This record gives sequence, structure tokens and C-alpha cells, in this order.
Amino acid sequence: MENISVNIIDLPHIVPLLGLALMSALFAGKVAKRIGLPKVTAYMMVGIILGPTGFNYITEPIADKFHFINEIAFGLILFNIGGEFHRGLFENITLKHLKFSLVFSLLSVLFISCLCFMFTYFTDMALSQRLLFSFYMSFVALAAAPPTTLLVIKEYNSNGPLTQSIFVFLIVSTVLALVGTEVLEVIYEYLGLWSGGGEQLMQHVLALAWSFVGAILFGMILGVVLSYWEQQEHNTSELYFAVICFIFFGITISHYLNLNPLFLSLALGFTLVNTSPTGIIVHQSIKEMGLSVFAIFFVLAGAHIHLQEQLQALGILGLGYIIARTIGIFLSSKISSILTNEEEVVEKFLGPSVLSHAGAALAIVMSIKGRSEETAQTIVSVVMTSIFVFEIVGPLSLKFSLIKSKEAASVMKSKNISKSFYGFYHLIRNFVKNINSGGSKSDIKTISSIVNHEIFAIQETASIVELTEFLKQRNQPVYPVIDANHIFKGTLCLDALKSAFLDPGELKVGDLIDHEYFLEEGASFYEALYLFSMHEERVLPVVKSGSKKLVGYLMYQDLIVENYS
Repeated sequence: MENISVNIIDLPHIVPLLGLALMSALFAGKVAKRIGLPKVTAYMMVGIILGPTGFNYITEPIADKFHFINEIAFGLILFNIGGEFHRGLFENITLKHLKFSLVFSLLSVLFISCLCFMFTYFTDMALSQRLLFSFYMSFVALAAAPPTTLLVIKEYNSNGPLTQSIFVFLIVSTVLALVGTEVLEVIYEYLGLWSGGGEQLMQHVLALAWSFVGAILFGMILGVVLSYWEQQEHNTSELYFAVICFIFFGITISHYLNLNPLFLSLALGFTLVNTSPTGIIVHQSIKEMGLSVFAIFFVLAGAHIHLQEQLQALGILGLGYIIARTIGIFLSSKISSILTNEEEVVEKFLGPSVLSHAGAALAIVMSIKGRSEETAQTIVSVVMTSIFVFEIVGPLSLKFSLIKSKEAASVMKSKNISKSFYGFYHLIRNFVKNINSGGSKSDIKTISSIVNHEIFAIQETASIVELTEFLKQRNQPVYPVIDANHIFKGTLCLDALKSAFLDPGELKVGDLIDHEYFLEEGASFYEALYLFSMHEERVLPVVKSGSKKLVGYLMYQDLIVENYS
């Protein structure tokens, strides 16, 4: 009861800080985009500035109170990674990709452990402690920050052999990092190097196996149930709410059944996209929704960094780990590419693409933070210090690799996708016009002032493959179809796409038009209300009066609020 009261008392102080952090992250992300930096780097810098390193507004105790956000973020992150392994990716992934990622990971463990052991020579550690530290750090080093990597890939709309290899390596390395560190903990306890009941080795092994196997089993069960639910649910907002509920419920099951929540979320996302014909669309929408959680996650990760203390305590082990991980990853990438005959673009750029180091690594060290052993505390200190370096360098290195490999692309540059947008001048003009109207409803003649002009459309000649990529990158309430002259041709809907994804054949986007309802930009409020009620729609495309050129869309709720406010 005492802890609850403390949390309630602190809440009025914590919530304003969170609002300040999120608003700062929002603006920092925009600035980062302007100057060519990944948003992830900006989010981390906001946390560092607001945390103990900077103004100390977000102190370590306050950051620790939001540990539940890490669990939510990890659940969404692993759900997203699992969802990336859909049929479309499987068609491009061969046994060679898996073999490469496995060889890459194992070589990384070998090289990094050897290099870390060399650096421990300059410390006063005993031989057993040196070995313990080196092996554990080599598995932690595999964790290539899935949240950071996925966010940068999404930001630059990357696609190609390098991107596919990154996806495969992320899941292989994350699994090996999580399983490897757990196994090492059991071994260290059994050998008496760490406390924890080493005499019960078999019970520990069985519990460890259950935490992973049981998590995958329950994740797949939840995924099948969610797929069935998704087929019965036609309300998009309710569907997204159901997905979030299933992810949270999976975390709850993990808590009570001692399962690994990360593996459960991974299996849930994987099962959904491969069971439901429209699972990939749902998955992409959830990725869009998770951005705010990721922003909080990175801000709090930055707030956990005590740069002044960590730089002083960096020492030979911290510097050695940063050097060992960098050299180990680059060297392993080159050698494994040669051994498995990987493509040249993968050989050149995969190493620099996976330098980011947070997410799973942070989860691993947080799990041993409470241990009293000196080696455990050394591991926590070294990893936390290295996270600052790798989370600044990693996203920049990944961006460089995606651009140099020519896999970074913008949705705006696609020949089949167009965007309508209203500039700042038009927004100010609408504001002045509405203010001058004096608030009288009779002065508002048309819907033009409440049309949302930021919308992406796809051309009717686009293929199903191009449509899939379009849906991956966009989450909007309506999907308009246009011709080469930007003339509105009709609208796609979720139900109309199900059969197309099951058997695309030679279909084009124009064959999947569901209806052609639209509003003209000069339509009156009453005309718009009539059309909404007649067709029972909640959102309608808006076209230029007389030409049918697409200019945006109008939400029914915006019309109601404006008309009756």
C-alpha cells in the first residue's frame, strides 16, 4: 500500500515531465529529419538532455517508474519483428540467408569474446571473472537494437537484399542473445560464480526451456485466435484495439506462467501475418501506432544514461567492449559473407547496418542489475555506457548503409503513388477566414476549410506487389485510386483486398476499386451530410470541383463537430 501511495503522490510531477519529454521528442524528430539525422538519434538526445546528463528533469528514479513502458515497447517491437516474416519475405529469403545470419552471429560471439578477454588482461580480475565477463558480453553484443533498426528502416522506406538480410539477422541475433545470456546465467549459478541455487541445475534448465518453448506455444495460440477475431471484425478501430489487447494479454500470460514475453510477442506477430489473409495490413497499421511508444522508450533510454559518471567509469573494459563489438561485427560480416557466398551489397554494408545497441541489450542488463556480484555490475556499467555510443553512431551508420546500397527510398518518389498537401499559406488563410466569419454557421458555405489535404493515393495501373508496398508504408482512413492525371477513380477497402492477396494473379489496383463515392471541394455542409448518411460512410475522398482531381478527404466526425460547434 505504501508503494501505491508514493506513486500516486509522484504522479502529478511525473506526467508533466512526460508531456515535456514527448513534445520535445516530437520537435526534435522534425529537426532531425530536416538536417538528415535519424529520428531515433534525436529521441535519445532528448532523453540525455532532460536526464541526469543534462538538466536532470527526468531523474533516474522517475525513469525507473516507467519501466512498464519498456515491457510494452518490447512487446510491440517483437510483435513487429515477427510480423515482418510474412509470405512476401519468405519468398525472397533462402536457406542461404539463414545460414549467413547464423554464421555471422556465431563468428561474432567468437571474435568479441576473444577481444574482450584480451582487454580484461589489463584489469585485476581473476581468470574465472575474465572468462565470465567475456562470454557474457559476447552474447549481449549480438543484440542489434531491433527498435532502433526497424525505426530507421521504416523512416527511409528501405527495401532490398540488404534490408532483408537485416531482418533475418535481427531475429536470429536477438534469439541467440536472449537464449545465450539466460543459459550462461544458469551455468554461472551452477558453477557457483553467481548466486542462485546452483544445486538445482535440472529445475533451472527445465524452467528455462519452458520459458521459451511455452512462450512460442502460447504466442501461436493467441495469434490464431486473433486471426479468427480479425476475420469476424469489420470495424477497423475495434480491430486495432483488439490487437493491442492481445499483445498486452500476452505480457500478462507471460507474467503468471513464467514465460519469456519477448518470444511470446514474436510468435504472436508471426502467426497473425501468416494465418490471416489481411494480417499483413493489420501488422503495418500497428507499426504506425507504435511510434509514440517507441519515442517514449528512446527518451527514457537516454534518461538512463549518466554520461558524466559513465565516461569517468568507462575505463579499459568499456572502451575495450566498444572496440571489440565494432571490430567483431565488421570482421564477422566480411568472413560470413565470403563463406556463404552472400551478395556484394550485404558483404559491404551489413556490418555497419547492425551497430545499434539498445532494446534487447537494455532488457538483458536490466534483468541482472539487481545482482550483487561485481562482474554483473561491471557488465551493466559497460553496456549502459556503450549504449550511448552505439545509439548515436548506429542509426547514422545504418542510414549511410541504406543510402549507399541504394535501398533507401521515399514513398513520395514512387511513380505509382501521389500525395496531396496544403501548404502553410493555405492553413493561415483558412484560419483568418474562419476567425473573420465571427463563428457564424451561416458564413461557412462549403467544406473546403475542413478538408484534410494530406493524403497518399495509388495509381490504378499499379500491381498488387506495389499495392502491398504502399499499404506497408501508409496508414490512413481511406485509400484513393487515381489515374496518371491525378483524376480520382474510386476507393479501396479492407474487405475488397482479402481475395486479391490470396490470389493476386495479373490483377491491377484498378480491378480492386470498391466504390466511387466522393465529395466536391465546393460542396456545402448539407450536401456533405446528405452524402455521408446516404452511403453510410465515415470518410470520403474530396475532389476539385469540375475536374475530379483528388485534393484530400473529409472525416464525418470533423463535419459534425464543425457544423454543430
